Amino acid sequence: MAVDVRDRDLELSRVFGLSVHALLRRPVTALLLAALSIYLPELAYLHLMPAAPENLVSLASLPLWVGYFGIMSLSAVFVGWITFQVIDDRKRKPLAEVAARVAPLVTTSFLLTLFTLLGLLALVVPGIVIAIACTVAVPAAAIERLGPMQAINRSVELTENRRWAILGFTIALIAPPLLAASVFEWIVNDRQLFPDQDNPIITYTTRPIADALQVVWGGAVSAAFYAELRRLPPRGSDGSVTPQEMTR
Repeated sequence: MAVDVRDRDLELSRVFGLSVHALLRRPVTALLLAALSIYLPELAYLHLMPAAPENLVSLASLPLWVGYFGIMSLSAVFVGWITFQVIDDRKRKPLAEVAARVAPLVTTSFLLTLFTLLGLLALVVPGIVIAIACTVAVPAAAIERLGPMQAINRSVELTENRRWAILGFTIALIAPPLLAASVFEWIVNDRQLFPDQDNPIITYTTRPIADALQVVWGGAVSAAFYAELRRLPPRGSDGSVTPQEMTR
């Protein structure tokens, strides 16, 4: 029999608090990992292709796709590490665990990026559904030592019947920094304010910093979602939750 336990469901304030706390626990390590897994790959991508190609399916656009998938895949290293900061498992060493599981973490992130992109190219909505259903796949791969497809299936299981809430929370948590980064980039790219657009300081700092901050905050939010969903009991399709706790 299902029972209603509303006070044990997802809470926006708790997800936000866990995300902030995780970033503040090891700020120096967080910055270094973000630089290695996000900022430096984006610098390399900008060096190869400072301007987007006119035809996205041409051979000339290959650096664009390599850079996009590379940055999204390597960001899994940071997401895996930040998840350990949220879980706060004192018996495990986060850096050693992530280093030992780079391949499955990167593969999981690559598959998620690919599946989401294909869904967006289809009819947009499938891509959003895939992204929400798989939002905690990388954290699950890191903490539970799962393979890529196992991690994706685990994420689908954890998010079941809570995806509307996750979508709403994601918009509330991700939209403000995304908007702020977009405004910042728009201001810097304004030729009236900054006429020297070929200046390397503008080219190689503004965009990578904006993108890196978005990925870092998004990773912290994803880790916080995982910690909360892992703690909560499964939720039925009628909105109620079962009394037994999840054993994983």
